[in-house]
Amino acid sequence: MSESIIYHEVPSIRTLKKAMVYGLATYAAVFFLAMNYNLAVNYHPNYRFRELLSDYRFRFKARMRRAGEHLSSQKFRKVQRRTKEGTEEEKKELDIVWQVSYQFAGSRVGIRILQDYTGYSMGTNYGDLMDTNRGFITKFYESIPIYPDRPNGPYKYRYDKPLPTSGNVLVRTHCSGYCVDYDTASCTFRDYTIPLTDLDYFFKTCATGTRFTQPRGRLELVRYDQWRVKKMMVLMRNPADLVLAKFISFMEFNPKTYPVNERGLQAWCDDYDNRHGSKQLRNYYSSEALKLVNTDGFYAMCEAELWRITRFYNQVFKLVEFLKDDVHPVYFEDYETDLETTITGMMDFLDYKQTENQTQTPFNKSGDGYPYYSEAQKANMMKFILTEASTATKERFQRYF
Repeated sequence: MSESIIYHEVPSIRTLKKAMVYGLATYAAVFFLAMNYNLAVNYHPNYRFRELLSDYRFRFKARMRRAGEHLSSQKFRKVQRRTKEGTEEEKKELDIVWQVSYQFAGSRVGIRILQDYTGYSMGTNYGDLMDTNRGFITKFYESIPIYPDRPNGPYKYRYDKPLPTSGNVLVRTHCSGYCVDYDTASCTFRDYTIPLTDLDYFFKTCATGTRFTQPRGRLELVRYDQWRVKKMMVLMRNPADLVLAKFISFMEFNPKTYPVNERGLQAWCDDYDNRHGSKQLRNYYSSEALKLVNTDGFYAMCEAELWRITRFYNQVFKLVEFLKDDVHPVYFEDYETDLETTITGMMDFLDYKQTENQTQTPFNKSGDGYPYYSEAQKANMMKFILTEASTATKERFQRYF
């Protein structure tokens, strides 16, 4: 049987040592600067310090990861011999492209459109939820791993459609940090503050999901290697609409708790911001945000939720910067205003082609068109977001300010 020889070049030990020295020196410098910065800014004790260290630690990891998968004392790894059949199998393995979005930013819409256009099943971290012709069904179908030898995911999004035969597979993930703290064990203070301030932890949660197995109906938390991601598709939506969507979702499961109008949204936000966790969260606000919320006459609805949204996208765009992965932004509003261009952009980014005789489900905007906010309320919400947003987040969300 014929063989092919594949040479894998990796950096020399001198290059790797330089990278390590650089990383350690940067780590020490940030430690010193963060200690001084932490004393000058009104943050939760050591919060800003820990965040800066986390960012630089992750940057260093990303540098080393790009430098080479394995450290070696030789300039080249040992020659690996593979059969042609083995090489072809390796080429067929699908590359993971994360579809990263905050809750209710349109992840289901995007994946359904792509499945309609291509005839393929996309992927998901959440194996207990399956898309079907009858809608979304939870905890019924057993999770089907995209890679048969990796049971921890990601999983197929539709059981009745094949996966792409090669290239990329889009995988839905919400990472973490979006849960609402109702003073219960299902969402504790640490569940959202840690991922939204520790970049390495946040990165791991983007590869965390659920696996559902039959016949006992067992649901368990799982995680795969987060470094397997190759590219990212980031979904965004007007933050005021994200808040509203979360309120409406709450009302679907808790009917009659609040009226479904502007007064109900106002009451829900007031209760949200007055919970113990939300009050504690103010210790994590930037000095600009604290100054703003303490200004006489200023009020931002659901400021605790706005903090989560802003910090979530700050973390996402840090990942993009440090990993240097290709990124494709998708705005929820463009599904309604420029659907064709939006679909073309997603298809091109994933190197997909439309399959003949495939039909597309028309996009129907959610919501009832009711004016839940006044213009002044929206303006205050955007002012608050600006005090917490990173430069990258401000650039990506510019259309909403």
